[in-house]
Amino acid sequence: MKIMLMQIQQKPENIVREIFKSRGSPRKRISSIFSQMRLHWPLGPQGAAAKGLETYPAGIEIGSASVKVAQLARSGGSFEIVKCGYLSCAGAAPGAGAKSMRDCLEELVKQNKISGEVVTSLPINKIQALTFVLPNMPENEIESALVWKLRQNPPAGTTFEGICFDYLVVSGYQADMNKELQILVFAASKEMVMEQVELFRGLSLELIAVEPKPYAALNALFWLGSIHPEETALVLQLGAAQSAITIMHTAAPKLMRPLAVCGNSFSEAISNYHRMDFQQAEQLKIREGLSKGASSACLAALSSQLESLVVDIEHTFKYFSHQLMKSQINSFDHVILCGGSALLKGLDKFLSERLEAPVEVFNPFSTFNLYARQELSQQVKDNAAGFSSVLGLAARNIEW
Repeated sequence: MKIMLMQIQQKPENIVREIFKSRGSPRKRISSIFSQMRLHWPLGPQGAAAKGLETYPAGIEIGSASVKVAQLARSGGSFEIVKCGYLSCAGAAPGAGAKSMRDCLEELVKQNKISGEVVTSLPINKIQALTFVLPNMPENEIESALVWKLRQNPPAGTTFEGICFDYLVVSGYQADMNKELQILVFAASKEMVMEQVELFRGLSLELIAVEPKPYAALNALFWLGSIHPEETALVLQLGAAQSAITIMHTAAPKLMRPLAVCGNSFSEAISNYHRMDFQQAEQLKIREGLSKGASSACLAALSSQLESLVVDIEHTFKYFSHQLMKSQINSFDHVILCGGSALLKGLDKFLSERLEAPVEVFNPFSTFNLYARQELSQQVKDNAAGFSSVLGLAARNIEW
């Protein structure tokens, strides 16, 4: 099911009837926003690609320091990457880009000859992820119940009329009417989404979907078989300016929240500790990472940031365990790191020791058993973990 942005309508004469009516007919919509999470269907072995490729809309992601694109095509049962690009827009400090993001985006689109329909994402700090618990009810009544709840208690700093939203049922079985439904609701500003639509329209592209960035990464993880239905996993998406944690259980995202620590906060901590400028700190972070020993210049500088990250992860999991799962789940099976800052040297080992669980850095290109029409550039390879959500966007229109 594709989930769309609701059109702003005039206030209905009978608001009670409007809120509680069943979904016998689709809502009027003007632009897509989120797509429904699908169940676990790994790609499996891929055969050699043949002629007559079916090309899917390109996934384009606008980050705080770079822009990325990936586009997939299929011939028969085989998939391949037909376009993939990375362009850095970073300046000497956060927010001080050498080029505007609009200029970077335009250059990326021209370099990779992107046309037609595209999909993009919004970071977790621009989307509110809410968890609601509802009594069990027929599927066609869920949206009406959520509309009522959101009208009564809209996300902080917003009004119901100013948001677009959609949801995912992550717990409860409608066949068993004694079970409650746990719903993960995503809400975003309609104005912000339409700004994205206009941005791409200015480049002669049709934006057909805007998804939460952590949600897009989950799409890639599921599609490539990196999350199994029976496990409990923590997915940490660590970006330059924003990070998120998603707790996966029984093949569904149960909880999604922002994390305070990100790549720029690491660099700022190193800059303050060693009294160097931001760009020098960034290069030192990339070069040394969390190497131990007397010569380590980063580990001591990042100790407070790393401790905050561990505490944030532990507190989030405790909330999930005690509040959402009623202490039925007390441990997780493993941790998956994705996003550009997941490539910090030694971070996986550090988190594995502190969290006492296996930690892996997700590289979608090593997992994707494909036949690429062209060799991936070195920039793309060097930033592989940052393409998790971009590949998820590129795969959203594929029917599994």
